[in-house]
Amino acid sequence: LKLMLTILDIGCRYGVFPLFKHIYEQFNYVGVDADIEEITRLKKKYKDKKIQFFTAFLGDCSENIDFHIYNHEGFNSSKAIDKNSLWIQNISPNQTQIQTIKSIRSETSGDWISKNIDQSHKIILKLDIEGGELDFLNGLDVTLLEKIDAMIIEMPFDNPNITESNFYTVGSYLDKNGYWLAGLDLEKTTISRNCEYKDLIPTLANSMFLKNSYKPINNNGIHKPSETMCEVLFALGQDLMLFECLQKIKPHKIRKFRLFNNYKFLIGHKLNRLKKLNQNIDDNLSEIFETLFDEKLPDLSNFNQSDFFNPV
Repeated sequence: LKLMLTILDIGCRYGVFPLFKHIYEQFNYVGVDADIEEITRLKKKYKDKKIQFFTAFLGDCSENIDFHIYNHEGFNSSKAIDKNSLWIQNISPNQTQIQTIKSIRSETSGDWISKNIDQSHKIILKLDIEGGELDFLNGLDVTLLEKIDAMIIEMPFDNPNITESNFYTVGSYLDKNGYWLAGLDLEKTTISRNCEYKDLIPTLANSMFLKNSYKPINNNGIHKPSETMCEVLFALGQDLMLFECLQKIKPHKIRKFRLFNNYKFLIGHKLNRLKKLNQNIDDNLSEIFETLFDEKLPDLSNFNQSDFFNPV
């Protein structure tokens, strides 16, 4: 069955993003990083896997830029480090020393995507490029934004780089362009060794944004759920929204979906967990499951012996 979704990982130096570790081979996975040495390493590491890797620096224009290589390579960026930020003040000064500065050519993000990503695909965008996130987004046109259904972005509150890209500016951009904040993982830091947990200060948020069409609200049929929407929610691990989405699609269509068995497995486990939490959970959920997947949900007593727990 035809692939219809690309996971585009911009700033992929650490390899496959943890959220996608167990599912990335179900999709078209593309990793991009500005550091050619890291891309060479990743191509060797994943040589037997279905991943494409590219060396590119993507922003809002095409020009020559200075790319800073730091002792801690996770800080590599075209943006200078702001040593007055809360984040950087808690990092060893040695890690923020510049090893070298390379002159490289930047490309407009939108132009690069148009040339390298299947134009029939929807996109999940993961973005972590050390202060260049807003530049990347500004390089996209309206047509490409329509193709990007979800974004996962590292967004600092207190800029570690000298840049306008942060939680507030990126969030404002996405709100204006039809996205909503669907998930948030906070990272916090101490301000002294005398900190209690309540004293920790948030420094950045790993944030998940979805197009407004994914909002779990009654939209009177304005946005019809689709197979692609189900694939996006599955890839993001959003099992509750996936379950709600599937219920709005006719069962005979669901049974032709490319990832039908994956959905059955995921939703079956979710309902089993809910039953463990509440033995009196509405039996209607089991009926819905049977309607969707044409199969009865195993009882708790034999769940582990079923194909859900240990599929062939």
